[in-house]
Amino acid sequence: MIREKAHIENLDLKTAAYNVTHELREYRQLGSLHKGVEQVKQQLAVLDAFTAQKQQAVTTLMNLQLAGFSEKDINELIGLVTAWNKSGIGVPGFSQGNGRNSMNGFKLDDKFIGIGH
Repeated sequence: MIREKAHIENLDLKTAAYNVTHELREYRQLGSLHKGVEQVKQQLAVLDAFTAQKQQAVTTLMNLQLAGFSEKDINELIGLVTAWNKSGIGVPGFSQGNGRNSMNGFKLDDKFIGIGH
């Protein structure tokens, strides 16, 4: 390769060897930069997914407020859903009753049932 470079570029062998070494270093640095760019792309994709999830949550909160729910109502709903998730609500055999349930101090108001209907 060094002889070929020397012949093509009309260089002596020492200069051709130096140039090949220099090009190999640049190529290695380029590979490192490429890996860095790929890592940053992966991090950006994770951030984009996180941002989209948070944007969806903000949109949902705004929609609840536009539907007339107060911050207190929303916090009560969050607490209720959290309690449901922790207690296994939604599994077979669980019954909500008539729409006015109390669970761990959280009351499901009738207006929560009407969301989206």
